[in-house]
Amino acid sequence: SSSSSSSSSAPTDSPATTQHFNTVIRAYIRAGNIPAAHKLLRELQDSPHPTLTPDTASYHLLIDGYALANAPERAEAILVELSAAAGAGGGPVRLLSLAYNWVVTSYANQRDGAEEAERVLDRMEEEGTVHRGVLADTISYNVVLRAWSKFS
Repeated sequence: SSSSSSSSSAPTDSPATTQHFNTVIRAYIRAGNIPAAHKLLRELQDSPHPTLTPDTASYHLLIDGYALANAPERAEAILVELSAAAGAGGGPVRLLSLAYNWVVTSYANQRDGAEEAERVLDRMEEEGTVHRGVLADTISYNVVLRAWSKFS
């Protein structure tokens, strides 16, 4: 009878996956512990296992977390890492407009962030020539225009 209770426990030989890491990263961010989430991204990046690497969601979670925490510089630093990891495309990491819009919006929400928001928008336009998923859109431009109008 005691053996049946031990057979219901979770298997211990299941390898961790990027999705497992992303779930914990998401939980840390929701709990407001972005440094712990960032540490997990670093563990994924440093993993010796070829199948255990960050994917687009790994980076997006952290970019969004920092952006929502009013830390646009940190969000942008992860965006730069995402861009480098995406390279010319084709791998598990893709650079998308969404990540740029989070950073642009985070800067735009800062007291004097219009200039920085526009700088990131300019970079977004440049990235669009390399990465197919990166296109400045109505949201991107409206956020920057709204930022400038708040401080004029």
